[in-house]
Amino acid sequence: MKIVKYNNNIFVNDKYHFKKELTEKQLEFLIIKNIESIEKGMTFLYSQYHINGGKIDILARDKKGILCIIELKIVSDCIDSVFQCLYYPTQFEEETRMILICPNIERKIANVLLKNTLTEIKFYYIDNNNKILINKYK
Repeated sequence: MKIVKYNNNIFVNDKYHFKKELTEKQLEFLIIKNIESIEKGMTFLYSQYHINGGKIDILARDKKGILCIIELKIVSDCIDSVFQCLYYPTQFEEETRMILICPNIERKIANVLLKNTLTEIKFYYIDNNNKILINKYK
């Protein structure tokens, strides 16, 4: 996988392609069906989990049992993800991990998230067999 920066956006550039017609609901379905594509040992708990002031796309637990809040985006200018990544973890008393999954992200948004939150940013992409693949942004 090769990460390319272009025009203040960060993209994954490889033999893979983005499904631009993919909706957030379709992405949610694909990830729930393949929850271990995020990381081995992850288990799905809930989708569209209601909290005070919002809805979490996916709740899961990692192999160590830590609660994972997974926010999905299908666009690069996901400025609302900054609020969500700061706010959602405050709604739980237990230890949480915040994971943002998107096809690409504007550099300014990535910088805010990486400097001011503990958010892990991961890119999704679809291979030639329409299988979802997820890699961590570094």
